Amino acid sequence: MLTLTGFGLGCLASLFMISWRDLRQLLVGKLFLLIVLAASAYLIDPLMPVSWRWVTSDLQTSLPLLFWLLCQLVFAPRPRLVSVWGGHGALQLSGARLFPTLYRGRCLARLGYLPGLESRAMV
Repeated sequence: MLTLTGFGLGCLASLFMISWRDLRQLLVGKLFLLIVLAASAYLIDPLMPVSWRWVTSDLQTSLPLLFWLLCQLVFAPRPRLVSVWGGHGALQLSGARLFPTLYRGRCLARLGYLPGLESRAMV
């Protein structure tokens, strides 16, 4: 497990350095660097202490929004960043911090809306 994690982090680090050298002046390049950092959070999450896992989980939840922004800036003729999908991405990004109990499913599990999570909800 650690060997594959180290290999993945090495690949992401080399991709980050090459992208930093070539693309750091462009807005799309800066966004791609943020995507590489958010992707590395998936690899280091099991290695983080429990008290610091909130950092990697926040980085992980930012990845779909960053990918959507990258696709808007690269493929759209006129990027529409303020839209329904932009609001959905911003809500997804801020949802973990604004509504932590609903985000973990505890309230919904206690009300019986999420069967199967009752055992995790009481932790």
